[in-house]
Amino acid sequence: MQRQRVLRATAYGSAALALLSAGVSAYWTAGGTALLSTVGGPLEALARRGGTTALGLGVGTTAAKLAAVALSLSLVRPLGRRLARRLVTHA
Repeated sequence: MQRQRVLRATAYGSAALALLSAGVSAYWTAGGTALLSTVGGPLEALARRGGTTALGLGVGTTAAKLAAVALSLSLVRPLGRRLARRLVTHA
């Protein structure tokens, strides 16, 4: 029982952190620049320039992080018990 509680808390924590990270990526994709300097290098320069490449990269990154949220939640939610088996076995 204690193990289940720890695993559930870990999955929810993972989902929360991934959601926060996706939010930051979405903010940058929408044109925000706060904390963009923490990325640094060519990616920071690309984001500051904008354009379709930056938009595509930002949308793809945000989508991947939201997929991580869904996967984390699928490990502890009833619907996910069916979906997670397929994702985990094919990953």
